[in-house]
Amino acid sequence: MDLSKLIPGTVGTWAPVDDYPDARYDKQTIFDYMNGAGEVFLSFAYQEMFVRYLEKQDEQLTIELYDMGNAADAFGIFARSRSGDDIGIGQGSQYWSGQINFWKDRYYVSVFTLTETEDSKRDVFDLARAIAANIPDEGQPPAILSLLPPEDLHEETIKYFHLHTDLNRYYFISDSNILGLDSNTEAIIANYESGQEYRFLLVVRYPDPERAGEVFTTFHDTWLPEADEDGAVEIEEGQWSSAILAGPYIISVFDAQSAESARNLLAATQDRIEGVDQ
Repeated sequence: MDLSKLIPGTVGTWAPVDDYPDARYDKQTIFDYMNGAGEVFLSFAYQEMFVRYLEKQDEQLTIELYDMGNAADAFGIFARSRSGDDIGIGQGSQYWSGQINFWKDRYYVSVFTLTETEDSKRDVFDLARAIAANIPDEGQPPAILSLLPPEDLHEETIKYFHLHTDLNRYYFISDSNILGLDSNTEAIIANYESGQEYRFLLVVRYPDPERAGEVFTTFHDTWLPEADEDGAVEIEEGQWSSAILAGPYIISVFDAQSAESARNLLAATQDRIEGVDQ
């Protein structure tokens, strides 16, 4: 799809900026637009982006449309910086300080102004809704999300990714890629809060059980070498970790307050995996 066709022909009294014409950036040229931050998008199945600048008097509005290749990765790039309540645009959205980000189908969209006013805020909302309406289909979120047990889950903390660099952004494990993450793996990490306890659950799906088994041996020997007979270890005082292998999945819990708490969350996740496989 020509991404420019997703933008309405007119946007109130906003007009194109003569000095900044429409631009497109593919995998090779994305760094011309965002310098080093392009690596974030290339860690997903990013295809291209379209950028349009508009102005009204001394205000400027920017529209960025990203073709992320598939709906799962569109969700992934949106979830990377998600916070706060959903504002009901597309399949997931957020607003702060003059900027709306949302995802729908294989597309991630950002609409923002440099200076927030009541008028510009209204126009940003109207424009984002119009773009979302122009995207004809909805995409499927990552199927791996269904493996997260719902009890005590903070949904806004869910992150979906592929690479080791992203894992370390959300929870640092090691400088080395001991979980063997690459473009062929899918991973989710989320926070679980119960009372004063704040646990992290990580689920990684590998292309096949054999690969998962190979990685699990390395991961277990590196991260959990002193685990008890049930697979749990106190990494730091009052912070327990544990991990299990479940077919093509590695499931791991970090920062649980007890071995039992870690094992309970692992077991709940394994039950959901077995339910899907059946």
